[in-house]
Amino acid sequence: MSLPIAAAAFLFGIVSGVVAAIAIRPLRTLIHLAATSRSRYDASHRLLNVAASGPTTAWMNLGLWTGLAASPSAANAFVAANERLADALAAAAGLSEGMHVVDVGCGCGDALERWLSVHGASSALGITAAPQQAAIASARLEASGATAGRVVLARAEELEDVVAGDGRRPHAILALDAAYHFATREAFAAAAARVLAPGGVLATAGLMAAVPWDELSVCRKALLACVLAAGGVPRANFAYDAAGWRSKLEALGFVSVVVDDVTDGVFAGFDQFMAGHAEALAAAGVYDTYVAAKFRVAAAGFRRLAAGGLVRFVIARGRLPQAADPD
Repeated sequence: MSLPIAAAAFLFGIVSGVVAAIAIRPLRTLIHLAATSRSRYDASHRLLNVAASGPTTAWMNLGLWTGLAASPSAANAFVAANERLADALAAAAGLSEGMHVVDVGCGCGDALERWLSVHGASSALGITAAPQQAAIASARLEASGATAGRVVLARAEELEDVVAGDGRRPHAILALDAAYHFATREAFAAAAARVLAPGGVLATAGLMAAVPWDELSVCRKALLACVLAAGGVPRANFAYDAAGWRSKLEALGFVSVVVDDVTDGVFAGFDQFMAGHAEALAAAGVYDTYVAAKFRVAAAGFRRLAAGGLVRFVIARGRLPQAADPD
């Protein structure tokens, strides 16, 4: 997640699953679902992190499941998949020792800790618009002794102001399963290009249109428009596909742009995991019917959208040129 991404992404998935299951039933079904659901920006996703001793992490991305057991009997499968997606994003960005990182849509701070402890960043600034998530992230950083990390309560659209207030130009700006919620993803990339240090990198992981909007049939446009509207996702972020995103990054001045499609390692594994995770929640004594249903339907929805040729999951990165040498 800046929009706080954790539950927002999954409301998007919930609506996707419902729409895919009922095709184009009356729109009031979708409106009712959106109106009666709990906050998009809560911390209910912590229940997906449940292990035998209870949740000790609060990861919330769709995960990179290739090569991992997706069975709920593997209590930390979700955490492992989330860490793998974070690591893939870090690898795309080339995170290394001494870098100052800004994480936009940082959720509850698990990735912030990982940029510092695993990938060697010297400092990490998290941005989230969700007060509950910001409080959790700040507490986690304090408890872990990660004094080089801090969290700011702000929206993605305030990136330039946050960086100016921080007083440092970041070497990397990351958005882990978040940027498709921003208003807009392209505007976010443009802001990143203005505040990154010379040679700095922008790296994002998240949903992408499989087909440009203008190439969809009328029926498929109507289907996707319902999903996006109910999930609070700007339609402009689904106007282009991966090739279009590459072109937009290049037009903003980024070089060495790479957009990798990792769809096959994301949706199926997450759906398989969620199909049985209710048992793990019950065994841990933290079963919540609403939470279980929300994430189960979301997982199925994402998988159906991908199978239907509407959505992909990509990791993208672009780097700014180094400053020209002085004459």
